[in-house]
Amino acid sequence: TLIISALTSASSHLFFPGNNNRFAWDRDCLGELIRFGKWVFFGTVMMFLATNMDRLLLGKLITADVLGVYSIAFMLSSTPSTLIKRFGNKVVFPVISRKQDMDRGDLRQRLFQNQRRLLLVMMAPVCLLICAGDWIVRVGWDDRYLEAGWMTSDRTSPMLATWLCRLSASTNFLPASTPPWI
Repeated sequence: TLIISALTSASSHLFFPGNNNRFAWDRDCLGELIRFGKWVFFGTVMMFLATNMDRLLLGKLITADVLGVYSIAFMLSSTPSTLIKRFGNKVVFPVISRKQDMDRGDLRQRLFQNQRRLLLVMMAPVCLLICAGDWIVRVGWDDRYLEAGWMTSDRTSPMLATWLCRLSASTNFLPASTPPWI
């Protein structure tokens, strides 16, 4: 499968007459890519550090046992956020792209109404993690990991404010029209 595909691709370049395709760089395009890419790279590095700094620092400051307990709390507390991101990527953005001909004001209004519903639905698991994080850890893990309960509650609490900011900001960035290159 993979080997056959590689052999087919290689043989098509080696054994068939005609122009040989090879990589080539347009210097102007390369310069634009580097100028634009450095900011994308910088932004990606900053986002990585912002979202992973706790584990990077804690890995140096605490023992492996405590870091393992923290990892359980991190996994539990990030579950609602992961679910909402997947829902946005798999459902919301495809729906928005199919509605590109719709009036932007109407689309923004419909999205805002649905965001409120989604926020209310997702509040239940977040509130459950905040209020019952200790109980969830006690039921799901043995006594070595009980400390993850309060950590789960503590890590989940700021999530509500973050979601409110993300949900309210996301509809403000809808494009006013389709870019000319699409």
